[in-house]
Amino acid sequence: KYQLVVTTPNGLARYAIGDIVECTQVVDKLPVLRFLSKAESICDLTGEKLSSFQVSAAMADFMKRYGGSVDLFTVFPTPGSEPFYTLVILEGSGIVRDIERVAAEFDAALRRQNFIYDEHRQVDKIGPVRVCPVSIGFFERKRDSHFRNVGGSFEQYKFPCLLKEKLELQSSR
Repeated sequence: KYQLVVTTPNGLARYAIGDIVECTQVVDKLPVLRFLSKAESICDLTGEKLSSFQVSAAMADFMKRYGGSVDLFTVFPTPGSEPFYTLVILEGSGIVRDIERVAAEFDAALRRQNFIYDEHRQVDKIGPVRVCPVSIGFFERKRDSHFRNVGGSFEQYKFPCLLKEKLELQSSR
């Protein structure tokens, strides 16, 4: 895995664009790169360095194994004496039938994606994932708040699957 740094012979020197990529193959001596995540899209509660790419891959793995579908979600760190990650999903998403099972299976998917997270779970440095269902409109309100604070257009916005800081929210349960 690599971080891209752009340099040109005409004066642009060492511009880090913040993308993490992986070389998947080499064709005619040129690397074929796959985008993984932005460099700043990494959380670290206890040294596990969980990336947004790993969270997305864990959700895809979870949905395949669980059989459900999740359109909008986010994960954020919850620090403290017993740190853990919180998975936020819509209350009406259909998979919220059994929150404990969803939490356990998504946690298992994260463990398969990040071996350090798995090691830290094994020795209880990080607690298991907790699920927080939120009401319909939650993600839209967060998006609208982002636009009020930062600007931009709806076409440019994608709700992050991994937040670096604890999200203040009210559970709908």
